[in-house]
Amino acid sequence: MKESRIRHLQNKYPDVPLPVLIKAELLFNGVRYTPELGEAGAWAIPNWHPYRFQEGEENPTGKDSVNIPYLIILEGGGLVRILGNGNSPYNIVRDIDGYALMEQDEKITTIDFQKKPLWHKKNTSDGTPMVQAGATQHCDMLILNPTPGCEYFLYTNEQTGENYRCKFCHYGVPDKRTKILGQKSGIGDISSEHLNRLMEVCAEASPAIKHFYLVGGSMTDIDEEGRRYLQLAEALQKVNKSNIPVCCGSSSLKRDALLRLRDAGVTGACFNLEVWDEDIWKRACPGKAHFTGREQWLKGLTDAVEIFGRGNVMSAFVAGIEFNIEKGFGNTDEALQSCVNGAEWLLRHGILPLYSIQWPFTSASAKKFPLDSVLDYFIRLNASQAGLRKKYGLAFPNDFVCHRCTYMQLECDFDFYLK
Repeated sequence: MKESRIRHLQNKYPDVPLPVLIKAELLFNGVRYTPELGEAGAWAIPNWHPYRFQEGEENPTGKDSVNIPYLIILEGGGLVRILGNGNSPYNIVRDIDGYALMEQDEKITTIDFQKKPLWHKKNTSDGTPMVQAGATQHCDMLILNPTPGCEYFLYTNEQTGENYRCKFCHYGVPDKRTKILGQKSGIGDISSEHLNRLMEVCAEASPAIKHFYLVGGSMTDIDEEGRRYLQLAEALQKVNKSNIPVCCGSSSLKRDALLRLRDAGVTGACFNLEVWDEDIWKRACPGKAHFTGREQWLKGLTDAVEIFGRGNVMSAFVAGIEFNIEKGFGNTDEALQSCVNGAEWLLRHGILPLYSIQWPFTSASAKKFPLDSVLDYFIRLNASQAGLRKKYGLAFPNDFVCHRCTYMQLECDFDFYLK
């Protein structure tokens, strides 16, 4: 009898907790369509990407695509984003406990889907649906994003003609969301009407929330961006009656902006470097390199540690871009060493790195880096980081992220199950 993938991974990585391996598997291999997945799409938080049936795949719906849930809640509370994949060995069915994740005919674990929170069904006082106010909820985290459009998409390098957006990013392109929310390019201010609607959502959602996370598209002027975040933080401070921790997920702001944010109730920061290697960073994140620069990016992080404290500052990274990008690392071992070196520098300075996988991988990269080799890379990277966090006396969860709200990262899951 052929060994299951899950058992194979348990034998290969005996020191990695089983829930972490299950989450990693789902991030890479996703799940096949079943009627249960489609039914849950009606009441769960909807996925950004509908399930698209592959040619020849069994399709009981008769449609090219169907809505499916966004997030699976694993046994133990871990969260994972759903990737629809007709070739996956995994599927979801009903069982006596609710839903079961299956590998072929073998039950792996009990799961559930994140339900739409109650505020999804409500309107603000002016009649606007709360789902249009610029907030999203990942279990116990509420993300406030009233300015999703990233200005890097609007500028190009005059010499090369290339866009300044991060090479792995498509989320921040200015579109109908920015128009609905009243965002204007080059202007940091958030209109009072949009801000008021967002604060109504915060007040409505607060009983279930343990972390507030402030985000938005990057601005080419980080001073103006700092004013934008200060406005958002000051508005939240008025409705955050329970003093829920607040993380600023902006560009790497200057010290004076960080001090003002602290005074406005912000208690931590996450400035996302995305890539550690400096040369690859410049090519993968040309807007960050051009408009802010690496020196300020690192200084903003270390200044934030002085202001908010060790372990209250984070930086997110995209694992895989360092060898998926043209002229990147030639193999995963080189990439792993670079990332581990970066993680050690950050942890030594009191900063917690968080790695999500570049998702989904392109077919071009898959020819050189098969999916299982990238999965191995991601697990080894996270295992190395877990060891480094112990070395430097830092761990997740901190006040700002936990295994119940991080859905594409493994760090919180490692520390939760290894504590």
